[in-house]
Amino acid sequence: MGKEKIIKETKYLRFVLVEKKLKTNKYNVVQRKMDEILGTIEWYNYWRQYVFEPDYDRFNCIFNDTCLAEMAEFIKDLNIKHKEKKNQGF
Repeated sequence: MGKEKIIKETKYLRFVLVEKKLKTNKYNVVQRKMDEILGTIEWYNYWRQYVFEPDYDRFNCIFNDTCLAEMAEFIKDLNIKHKEKKNQGF
């Protein structure tokens, strides 16, 4: 996997750090059963928060409520940690 690091695994998904930047990071969202990248989670400047962006090659991504909740929880945690770091002056 090179410099990629698994940050979190859930029932259906794996969140993998693929790029570490000075203030923000980029993560792949990987479907565990087929080991396929569904998209990325990264900082979106216009909204000032982390967001999920589906992989454009995957036109038919289908998510159930559990997958969406797992993704939402991961993004929420990233946004909270980012805000805490910013408030501490990092």
